[in-house]
Amino acid sequence: MKPALSIVIASYNEPDIGNTVASIISSTVGSHAGIEIVVVDDSSTRPVSVAPASRLIRNTHRIGCGPSRYVGAVHATGEYLLFVDAHSRFAPGWYEEALPKLLPRTLHCACCVALPPSMDLAFPEAEFASGAAWNFCGPYLSGPNQGDPRFLQVLECVWPDRSVADGGELPAVMGACYFVNREWFLQWNALRHFRLWGGDEQELSLKAWLSGGEIRLLKNVRIGHRFRKGPVSPSFKMLWHELYNKLFILHTCLPPETAKLLQRKLVAQRAPGRYGSASQAGMALKRLRGLASGRDGPGAQRAAFHARLHLALSEVRNHPAGQLTLSPCLPSPIEACMGED
Repeated sequence: MKPALSIVIASYNEPDIGNTVASIISSTVGSHAGIEIVVVDDSSTRPVSVAPASRLIRNTHRIGCGPSRYVGAVHATGEYLLFVDAHSRFAPGWYEEALPKLLPRTLHCACCVALPPSMDLAFPEAEFASGAAWNFCGPYLSGPNQGDPRFLQVLECVWPDRSVADGGELPAVMGACYFVNREWFLQWNALRHFRLWGGDEQELSLKAWLSGGEIRLLKNVRIGHRFRKGPVSPSFKMLWHELYNKLFILHTCLPPETAKLLQRKLVAQRAPGRYGSASQAGMALKRLRGLASGRDGPGAQRAAFHARLHLALSEVRNHPAGQLTLSPCLPSPIEACMGED
């Protein structure tokens, strides 16, 4: 029997993945026939082990969060998908509340509950029950750079400052807990071209709108998520992969002049801990454009990936809905690493 919902979880060296799966199972007692759990181990240094009730897909090499979610969606068999992170918790009744409200051409955003270190849903640090809004290009709305005109957010989803009713329309999703029809999602060709992590919510939100759909809030579906805190690792000071993903979104989802304007704003940022200096940001842009030659990085796989990127940038001009139809003759890093245990 085909499940109604496939829960897709990408995991890389995530110690809490077993508890996340256990929380899903314990919160859906009596509903197991309608649920499928698909865990994608993104080539963790210690292979993931999960409950037998789950399907486990192992990537043979690391491809990143967004591409791993795409891999999970390809393997999933449910009518709808739920994307969550590997450090989440679920309140009893969430499935029964969500399922009757899922619509085929709607991206649904659940109520994101910020979990404390104890991971107890009963004692949340915050609840974000109004979905997300956009800050396409403007000062930071929170944090140490809030309101400082020297630092801009570009192409960011942000928590809104207004209340939204259950079922209300949203500009964007945020919070690592969103539902979407599987067939509709696969038509978008979303997430599979990204590097490491970052940009998933922006691309999902834009492609839902560009493909003629809508975004709605599931206010009473509470899903807990532990937000990572602490200083940025020195090896991620520049976060060029996040910049790369944003540039990809700009040039495949937005009109050319808008994309160029936001690109200039994006690569000029010097926000601490984000993209580093303008020269470093420019280096990321250079990599985005120039790696198709294969002269940098792990050879043929990377060259093929960037060849697909250049093809996508040319084909998107003929696909104003942002649905990219990429040539099957160019191998994808995703297709090269998919395997199932």
